[in-house]
Amino acid sequence: MSRTSTGDAIKAILSDEVEAQWNDCARSQATRSTRSVGKMVATTMGPFGRDKLVVNNGGNVHVTNDAVTILRNLHLTDPVSRTVREVANSQIFNAGDGTTTALVLASELMSHALDLCEEGLHPTSVVNGFRLAADAASGRLIDIATTHDLTDRGVARDVARTTLSGSNAMYEREHLAELAVRAVNRVTDGYDVDLNAIRLRTASGQDMATSRLVSGAMLETTPQSRMDEHTTGKAEILVVDGSITHEETDLATVAYGETYDPSEFAAEERKWVIKVSDWIRQTGATVLLCSGTVDDAVRGRLRRHGVTCVTNVSEPDIRFLQQTFEIRIPTILDGTGAEDTVSGSVECDWDEGRMTVTTPNARTITILLFSQSNAYREELESVMSDAVEVVAQVAYDGRVVPGGGAAEIEMARAVEAAARQRGDKAQLAAYAFADALETIPRVLVRNAGLDPIDRFKQQRAAHAEGQVNAGIDLETGAVIDVTEHGIRDTLRVKRHAISTSVDAVCMLVRIDGIIEAAQQ
Repeated sequence: MSRTSTGDAIKAILSDEVEAQWNDCARSQATRSTRSVGKMVATTMGPFGRDKLVVNNGGNVHVTNDAVTILRNLHLTDPVSRTVREVANSQIFNAGDGTTTALVLASELMSHALDLCEEGLHPTSVVNGFRLAADAASGRLIDIATTHDLTDRGVARDVARTTLSGSNAMYEREHLAELAVRAVNRVTDGYDVDLNAIRLRTASGQDMATSRLVSGAMLETTPQSRMDEHTTGKAEILVVDGSITHEETDLATVAYGETYDPSEFAAEERKWVIKVSDWIRQTGATVLLCSGTVDDAVRGRLRRHGVTCVTNVSEPDIRFLQQTFEIRIPTILDGTGAEDTVSGSVECDWDEGRMTVTTPNARTITILLFSQSNAYREELESVMSDAVEVVAQVAYDGRVVPGGGAAEIEMARAVEAAARQRGDKAQLAAYAFADALETIPRVLVRNAGLDPIDRFKQQRAAHAEGQVNAGIDLETGAVIDVTEHGIRDTLRVKRHAISTSVDAVCMLVRIDGIIEAAQQ
């Protein structure tokens, strides 16, 4: 049966509302979708990458060149594009950075795969060639990597600065990179890093240069009334995971007994209010943080005695507080005592609707990022999260490779050498893989407004002479040692960009049919 008749035979059993594409048509559609995503983010790459203004379904405006922020705010209807978006999600989840590199590489690999298939190469040979090339590229990365740790703060700052370059945070990258290094250093034992102990919070009204570290937690809540102005300052803090209200069973016993007496009901409630209020006061607490609600009468009585109640603290905030203070957080007041309170400092930001709870010996750290524009806040938080992640990789892995496209050229040379050892058709796919890798330095040069042909030739010639760290100074166009200029990436980011893009393309290139049912 021919290819056309196979497609017709399958289409005959499908509803007219089902859209289907087969064989070369399906592969072409997959390539177009992948290239569309790749082209969209390619211009954002590098320190001279441009921004995108994205308006999401809710009408919110984002000005960003962060690939993850762009894709998260787009409503993609094409099934292949949604699959390609998973490349970015996988990269950011597993490596923390390198999403644009992974997407551009996937785009180029898919384009080469289509060309090879149209020339008669079987998809299996393409997959085999790409897998061979990925192994060679990964091996070369390991060879050129150098090992460091957080005691070499210069290298840690380098990888953070490289991550921040090209974003709207680049003008304060020195300051932000230092914050990332200090934050990671606070939550590491020298080997492992507890990234759950680091939180990012954004605020407006100040310049980015005023961003700072907060020793402790910033809660997305404040006291209900500005009458609690005494909240700000030193405090004894009690955290309760639950609500403090009169149980319905206690009230029912009085209200529905054989002899109902309203005055008895009120008296019983007053006793309960006094008992609970005194219990909390005896713990020494001046600030009560509660994940649920607090009875209004209890709240009023505590306020008169200088105790502030903050209610509806979110579960993530409760867990972060527990980690911050390393304390037991009771779910009920029974058994609660002075040992359950902690000393700290509390500050309320009424405009932002936040409360800062700090202590010098906190086991957690919050990075407070300021931005004058709300349109930049999501990107600022995203790129700073990336910077923290790559600094953490220096702490627990330590292997660093040159940035600026130098690593990609070294990988391409290694892939070409591996391809020459093969005598089958997979060799063609391996050579195509090497060409796709070289797209990264070409895009970096092009985005800087330089001639990509001449500059790339100079960079490749320098690598042929054994200059492993050779890159292009994107301001002057000269060939430089990128590591001497602090342009470094972590090995984990580069290796995962290779693996995730190859996995996605190998899956897509084997597709010979796209079947899309009508949306209900």
